[in-house]
Order: sequence, then structure tokens, then C-alpha cells
Amino acid sequence: MQKTTELETEQNSHQLVLKDEVFQIVGCAMEVLNTLGHGLLEKPYENALVVEFGLRNIRFQQQPRFEVIYKSGACKAVCVNGLGFSCQ
Repeated sequence: MQKTTELETEQNSHQLVLKDEVFQIVGCAMEVLNTLGHGLLEKPYENALVVEFGLRNIRFQQQPRFEVIYKSGACKAVCVNGLGFSCQ
């Protein structure tokens, strides 16, 4: 019988949060990369992810906007590069 090392015990105690969701999203990203290949700018990959998420019925928001507060003042709505996900 093998002894379990302290490092193995520590690694086994960590669990991925939202494992299934992460697996689906990474799968989409890999599908897009394998289909489009390397070397494009960010936007074509983002737009392809939008299509792939739709095909797999994954809920998301493209370029979600939110308000930024800076020194007690509200800035204009900010658009973040990327996608926002709803885990509901």
C-alpha cells in the first residue's frame, strides 16, 4: 500500500467550483480555437464564442456594461472586453 504524500492530500482537497460550467466554457473556447486557428485579433474569437455558446445553449452577455464609481462620482457606463456569464 502506497503512502499518500502531504502534497497529494492537499491537491485532492481542492475542488473546482462550478466544474461542469467551466468544462463547457473551456470546451467552447477550444472548439473556437481549433476551428479558427491561431493569430487572429481578439474580436473574431469573441464573436465565434458567441455563436458557439448559442449552439450549446449557454447563457451569456456580450460586452456587459456596468457603472464605475471613482472618488464618489459615477463615471459613464464602462464596457468590458469579453463576455459575462449568468450562473443562475
